[in-house]
Amino acid sequence: MGRTPRELLASMDMDELIEWQAYYRIDPWGGERQDIGFAIVASNLVNMLRADKGVATLAEFTPDYEGAAIEAAEKNDLAIAKKRVAKMKAAMIEFTLNCGGIVQ
Repeated sequence: MGRTPRELLASMDMDELIEWQAYYRIDPWGGERQDIGFAIVASNLVNMLRADKGVATLAEFTPDYEGAAIEAAEKNDLAIAKKRVAKMKAAMIEFTLNCGGIVQ
């Protein structure tokens, strides 16, 4: 919007702020929402191109901002982090090969 949060708050009254809050509850925006949208596309593509190896879930392509990945990092549990990275890498390799690509 080209303004800081303080400038926005100074330029709107309480009614407008409440309207924006209500709108956000109905149709949120921002980085997390975009990540979910891209995860939907990625999981659908993998499911469409995968060769009968189960169904890719949305969770496999959604960043885990507040869950196990952060907890693992805080505990320095590299094994969990490496498993997650390996799973994502395997899914992308499978996707690339199913699309006719080459993995080097």
